[in-house]
Amino acid sequence: MIAAATDTSLVMNEWAMTEMIKNLRVLEKVQEELDRVVDWDRLVHEADLGHLTYLRCVVRETFYMHSVGPFIIPYESLRATKVIGCDIPAKTLVFINTHVLGRNTRDVDIDEFRLERHLLPTEGECE
Repeated sequence: MIAAATDTSLVMNEWAMTEMIKNLRVLEKVQEELDRVVDWDRLVHEADLGHLTYLRCVVRETFYMHSVGPFIIPYESLRATKVIGCDIPAKTLVFINTHVLGRNTRDVDIDEFRLERHLLPTEGECE
C-alpha cells in the first residue's frame, strides 16, 4: 500500500515534468505563475493553490492524459445485470478502465496536451 501511494505520485510528477519539457511554453508559464504568486523567498503553501490556475490546469491535464493505473480493483457482479446494453452474468469479474473513463472521445485532440480543457470560463486563457 505504501509503495503504491508513493510510486503513483512519483509517476504523475514524472509525466507532468515530461509534458512541460515537451511544451516549453507551458513550463515557462508555470514558472512565471509561481514567481508571481509565490515569489522566491518562500515555499508554496496550501493557501497559494487557489491562485495557481495555470499549474492546476497542468496537473489536471496530466491526469487526463496519463492515468496512474489503467484499471481499478476488479469487482464481481453479485447477480446478472445489464450495463450500457451489455449483459453481465452473475459472478463475473468486472474490470473498470479508468484511463478511458476519464477521457472524452468527442475531443478531436484527445492525445494532445491541451490545458484549456480544464479552465473554468471565468478564468480566461491557459495559454
